[in-house]
Amino acid sequence: MIYTKWVLWLLLITAAATLFAQTPATPKEAEICTAEDYAIFAAALNDRGVKQKLDRVVLRDYTSVGLALRMSPMAEAPLGPDVSQEVKDDFDSRNKSQAKIEAEKFQTPFELRLLSTEEFRQQDKGGGGYDITFVSRPGFNAEHNRALLYVGTYYGAWEEAGVVVLLEKEGSDWKVLHELLTDHTNADPPPPAPLVSAPEPRSPER
Repeated sequence: MIYTKWVLWLLLITAAATLFAQTPATPKEAEICTAEDYAIFAAALNDRGVKQKLDRVVLRDYTSVGLALRMSPMAEAPLGPDVSQEVKDDFDSRNKSQAKIEAEKFQTPFELRLLSTEEFRQQDKGGGGYDITFVSRPGFNAEHNRALLYVGTYYGAWEEAGVVVLLEKEGSDWKVLHELLTDHTNADPPPPAPLVSAPEPRSPER
């Protein structure tokens, strides 16, 4: 049992290290978000801001899918008949890499502060101080009139929560239809290393 806990903990910490420490080597290698991506970010974040009465959001300046979707892809998520397989597959394909987010590319009714990777590392190392929001890259259907987005909140080294959002395009505007699936990843700190007892000395043979 102890061995199993250690394996699960190592998987989670490896995923966390990959997710939150990944930084493109140079600015030229960083992928960029499209105008459609920004319209979807704004629709989802504005919907969340209204529902939760937010006056300030701290957002990571790179897209991310969180720990849960790194361990289990969107293609396997039970999202119901409103979501086609092509949307889920496109989500997984687009989120194989991260993309840079620029605050001036979309508007929100609340204060929006972007947090760089280096600032995030310092914040996490210092024990936090506020919740950190992150968003994935959207996945689209073939007609580009429906999209899936993951919106998450990082609370600290061991905890994050998120929601899969389904959006629909009405004319030129994106609107939130449903919140389809929520998750809460809360990994316990690693258990103590199992003790290995030294073998008992053997009696000399006579």
